[in-house]
Amino acid sequence: MVITMDGCMANMRGEGWKEVKLGAISEASAGQDVKYNRHNDAIRAVHSHTHSYGAHLGGPEGFGTKLLTEAQARRWSSGYQSVVVGDGPVWIRNLATTDYASAAHVVDCYHAKQHLCAAAELIFAGTTGNDKVDKAHTWVADIADVLYDGRALEIAQRLELAATLAKPDTAKALLTEAGYFATHQERMQYRDFQLAQLPIGSGTVESGAKQFKHRISAAGMRWSRTGLQNSLLLRAATMSGTFDTFWRSITPLC
Repeated sequence: MVITMDGCMANMRGEGWKEVKLGAISEASAGQDVKYNRHNDAIRAVHSHTHSYGAHLGGPEGFGTKLLTEAQARRWSSGYQSVVVGDGPVWIRNLATTDYASAAHVVDCYHAKQHLCAAAELIFAGTTGNDKVDKAHTWVADIADVLYDGRALEIAQRLELAATLAKPDTAKALLTEAGYFATHQERMQYRDFQLAQLPIGSGTVESGAKQFKHRISAAGMRWSRTGLQNSLLLRAATMSGTFDTFWRSITPLC
């Protein structure tokens, strides 16, 4: 069983842009397709399916209650393995620790890769033209191998060393990136996760976020708080394939 969490923004009348917290609960299984990493480990692709979604306008506590209720309805504890995947913010980390302590906790690998790209921009900021692109690309490719080996602490140490050679503003930004990898090192054990046939990406909820945004964040949309909350319920039920059941539960019998 897999839980992925993320957020998207919606524009509310009189309040401006507010974050909508999203969660997807899925079943996952390893497919037959196999790739081999640089250590010649056989890595099976993990496919998620049978998704249900929850959305909440408000703080992480209310969202956590909704998501946990849905997880229990999906018999979360019956999974042979369980994993929570997110992009690393404190609210996701806290919910994973509090409500799903027995699960594996994973930082989405694609977000981690984006942080490597940001670090490369800083390291090669003084290089110009195609030379900068080539050097940054080579550096990211090499350091990504370290990331997927699960050696995030080593990445943090390399960035700290690079900071000692950089200008003050660049050094500060590099130390921020180093802190990201140091903080999440236990949740970036990607080689171990893949060998255990666990997903390392949060694509399910990110795809879901795009579908929510298509309904609630299109050009010109401005919501009342009540209208947005009701629309989130309807959208979640539609995407979860439970709209008919949900509709019968909120409408009187004729």
